[in-house]
Amino acid sequence: MNTINYETTALQSYNGRKRTEFTWENTNKLLGTGDGGFIGCKTGITNPAGPCFCGGYEKDNHKFIVVVLCSKSMEQRWIEVPKMVEYAIKKKELSEEIKQRQEKPN
Repeated sequence: MNTINYETTALQSYNGRKRTEFTWENTNKLLGTGDGGFIGCKTGITNPAGPCFCGGYEKDNHKFIVVVLCSKSMEQRWIEVPKMVEYAIKKKELSEEIKQRQEKPN
């Protein structure tokens, strides 16, 4: 889900008569911010891996999976991930530019 809030209605009883509305708030600080390319993520923290992030980015013909393990802090993840995507986009664009130059006849 690439939205900050998600709402749904669900049946809460076996006879199907009682409906309850639920709202989930996504705590992923990258959704709905920046260039809007982040399409979802999973975060967590464990002793061996520290604060972690795994998520997807898709925008302007760029598609990336981003994984961060052992981030400096839980808040630092939200700073590191956009920097990684920016780096990946620049590298991809440079690689494509070099490829185009090599394909041109002298």
